[in-house]
Amino acid sequence: MPQSTSGILILGSSSVRGHFFDGISSRRLDGEVQILGDQISLRVGERTTEFAIGHVRVVKRSGTLGWVLEFRDGSRFEAMDSEGVLKTHFDSSKSELWLHRLESSWKIVFVSTVAVIAVLTFTYFIGLPRIAKQVAPLIPRAAIELISVQSRLAIENAYLLGETKLPVEKQAIARAAFKRVQETVPGISLELSIKPGGKIGANAFVLPNGTTYLTDECVETLADENMLFAVLLHEAGHVVYHHSVQSLITTTGIGFLIFTIFGNVDIAAVPALLLSLGYSRENEFEADAFAYALTRSRMR
Repeated sequence: MPQSTSGILILGSSSVRGHFFDGISSRRLDGEVQILGDQISLRVGERTTEFAIGHVRVVKRSGTLGWVLEFRDGSRFEAMDSEGVLKTHFDSSKSELWLHRLESSWKIVFVSTVAVIAVLTFTYFIGLPRIAKQVAPLIPRAAIELISVQSRLAIENAYLLGETKLPVEKQAIARAAFKRVQETVPGISLELSIKPGGKIGANAFVLPNGTTYLTDECVETLADENMLFAVLLHEAGHVVYHHSVQSLITTTGIGFLIFTIFGNVDIAAVPALLLSLGYSRENEFEADAFAYALTRSRMR
């Protein structure tokens, strides 16, 4: 039979008897454990060791066998207290202990991180785009105009400086192509602005309210009314399907989600986003299909 001596667990002004095992031998030793806040102080003889309460596994044994405190070094304290002080303390702090264990386990942290990344990925690529597609057509026209006006000012000040330098003849070709787009898609409001491309070079893009930008470099590169017609019709497709608004909803939504989880994420720079976020591949295919279907019947 292993030798046995009683230990005392001190909890505030209350105490319970128990036995301490060092995890190396089968001998039971005198031990004293004191719980103060989130720390457990273990004293065996003249030696005192402190443990964070989150690093201690608390086990309630069946029947009248009482509680066991298992420490990280393999030792444990068995308290013969089935219904007394330990029950009161650890039942009331069960949630706190659970949180401590969550924070102290790298496996749980790793799994949680992977889960968060998976949720963010699903939300960004599947969840938010589906929601955005349903919500975008419901956005009030006044809100779309406000976003577009602010974006237009920001974009022109940062990227599209000055007036077009195209010869009048080439401007006329571009405007003729645009007029054909307006005639082909009469149900939406469109406006053309031809500007020097500057930093963005040969490009064409559209704001949510139908303001369509065509750079000098794009006109110079295409130099054909039918080709310009196809490009501008593609941009009109983005307006018809509300792709700009969808992209803003998706980007703002994922920004808010990241802010909710991590904090300190700036999601207020809407004008800058419009030029940089682009469209999803699905949106581009949708605009291509729109332009292709109408181009075939209206090519000259």
